[in-house]
Amino acid sequence: MGPASDCVSGKTYTFKATYQLVVSVCKDGRMVDTMYRWSLSDSGSGDVVVDIAGMDTCVVLFKDPVEGGHLMLLRKKDGPQTDPVTDYEFSLKED
Repeated sequence: MGPASDCVSGKTYTFKATYQLVVSVCKDGRMVDTMYRWSLSDSGSGDVVVDIAGMDTCVVLFKDPVEGGHLMLLRKKDGPQTDPVTDYEFSLKED
């Protein structure tokens, strides 16, 4: 990504405490924002689940702090256990 809203490629996810998710994607050299609502729930098996309206449901995993930061992993499970999973890694960025 480049200066201001000019970009070549990239995607960012910003989770807000107001249960809003902003997904910024580089399209045609400009960052385009899409807003979603998110919530947390319990899967019943002890996993914490992030439900994002209009997107896939993901299981939340946390990793030990890395170099003083925090790492959250969202794992998307699409089908049977034989299918691959998709992991999205996020690090804490304070305003």
